[in-house]
Amino acid sequence: MSVIWHGVKSATLRNRVEHTSSDGIFEVKLSYEGQIDLLRASQPKISDGVAGYSVFVEDVTLESTGQADKAILNVSASDRLTKTVSEVVWLRVDEDIRNHKVFAAGGQFALTDDQRREVEAKLNAPSDDTVPTPTGNASELYQRMLKGETNYAVYIPVAKQTSWYLSFPVANGCGQVASILPMAVPSGYTYVSTADSATRSTLYWQRQQEWTGFTSVDTVIVNNT
Repeated sequence: MSVIWHGVKSATLRNRVEHTSSDGIFEVKLSYEGQIDLLRASQPKISDGVAGYSVFVEDVTLESTGQADKAILNVSASDRLTKTVSEVVWLRVDEDIRNHKVFAAGGQFALTDDQRREVEAKLNAPSDDTVPTPTGNASELYQRMLKGETNYAVYIPVAKQTSWYLSFPVANGCGQVASILPMAVPSGYTYVSTADSATRSTLYWQRQQEWTGFTSVDTVIVNNT
C-alpha cells in the first residue's frame, strides 16, 4: 500500500463496524464527526490503506449533521485485494438414457446393436401392432423410454475462482484442458477452462475464472479447437 490513512485525530470516532463476509472478505466501516473543513481535508483517497488494518479504502462519503459547520465522514474499506475466493459447485447435466452404463457392454442390462435397433423401431412404429415389443434387456430400455424416461441426471464439478485487482487483469482464452488448477478440486475428472472474465466495478477489476470437470474429454479435439 503506497499511502496509509491514519484516521482523523481532531474528530470524534462515532462508529466502528468490523465484519467478515461469508466468502472471507474482511470489511471495516469508520464514521468520524467533526468540522466539515477538517474532515474534507483529512479524508482518505480510494485505494489508500488504513492504519491498523490490512485493507484498502473502497468508499468515502461526507454527510451533513444538520449543523452548518459539522459533518460525518464515512469510510468503508476491505481486504478484498488481498483475497482470492475459491469454490466448487456441482452442475447438473442431462444425459441420454440410451448411453447409461447399465445398457453398455458389461452393464446390468447390456444391449447389443440389434437390440438397440429393436427399441428404436418399436418407439418409431406408426402403430403398436406393426413392430414386435422388445423383450429381455431391450425391454428394460424400451419400457423406460415409453414412460418418458429419456434422460438421466449426472453431476459434474465446476471450480470457480474470484480475485480482485486495481489494474486491468488479463483474462485468458477458454476451451483448453487445464493441467494444473490454482485450487483443490474433486479428483477423477479432466478440467477444461470454461469461463474467464475481467469486469470493472467502482474501484476494482474483478476476475472470475471457471473450470468444468468432465469424466471423459477428447483432448485431441479440445486442445486443437
